[in-house]
Amino acid sequence: MASRFASISDEEVKEFTEKLENENTKKKTLYDIKVFKAYLDACDEKREIEDITPVELQEIIKKFVLAVRKKNGEEYEPSSLRAFIQSIDRHLRKNNYGFSVFNDKEFHEVQFILKKKQKQLKSIGKGNRPNAADPLSDEDIDTFYSRRNSLS
Repeated sequence: MASRFASISDEEVKEFTEKLENENTKKKTLYDIKVFKAYLDACDEKREIEDITPVELQEIIKKFVLAVRKKNGEEYEPSSLRAFIQSIDRHLRKNNYGFSVFNDKEFHEVQFILKKKQKQLKSIGKGNRPNAADPLSDEDIDTFYSRRNSLS
C-alpha cells in the first residue's frame, strides 16, 4: 500500500526551489552580489555577507547605495539601485540570515537612504525614461480610427 506522504529530503526541497527560480533572476543576483562583494573587499571587509551583524550590514549597505557606480563611473538608474538591494536581500534569505533588508526595522536606514538616493538621481534626470513612448491622447485615438475607417 502506498504511503500518504512521500519522504522528502532537504536536498530535494533545495533542488525543487532552485529549478523554479527564474534564470535571469539568478544571473542578476549573482552579478549584483559579485559587485557588492567587490565593494566589501574595497572596504577591507572579509566576512561573508550573511556573517555580518544587521547593525554593521546596515551601515555597509547605506554607504554602498551612495558609492556604487557603473564601470564607466556613471551613476546607476534608480531602479538599478533598488535591484542591487533586492539581490542582497535574496542572497541573505537564501542563506537563512533571519532579517530582510526591505521589510525589517533593523534595516530602516537602508530603506530611507535608498529612497533619498533614488529621488536625488531622478532630480538629475536618471530614471525618467527618456525613450519611453508617450501615451496616446483621446484625439490621437479618434484620428487613428477615423483614418482607419476612411480606408475601408
